[in-house]
This record gives sequence, structure tokens and C-alpha cells, in this order.
Amino acid sequence: MTSLTSHLPLHLPHPDVRRLADAAHAAGAKIHAAVEPHEHHECTRYEFLEDALLAREMGRL
Repeated sequence: MTSLTSHLPLHLPHPDVRRLADAAHAAGAKIHAAVEPHEHHECTRYEFLEDALLAREMGRL
């Protein structure tokens, strides 16, 4: 069986596109860190919840 896409040329994005995307991602992460400085995951605020859930899951195994 032959591939239907074997005759199509491989198209890769220009390297500058990747560079711009990385810069935009870094800028977005920096802005997010400045706007949301007190964001915490529930398990880091309530360690006992993680321990209780783990104990319950281990009991099921």
C-alpha cells in the first residue's frame, strides 16, 4: 500500500516563528506570575488532603 501523502513536501515553520512563540510564552508567564503571586495548588496548601487521598487509594489496591 502506498502512502497518499508521500508526494507532498514536508513544510516546517520558519525558525523565527519558534523564537517569537517562545518569547510570547515567556512574556505571558512573566505577566501571569506578576498578576497571580499567591496562586497555590490545593495539595500544597492542604498537605493532609494529599496524604488522606493517597492512603485511601493505597487501601483500595
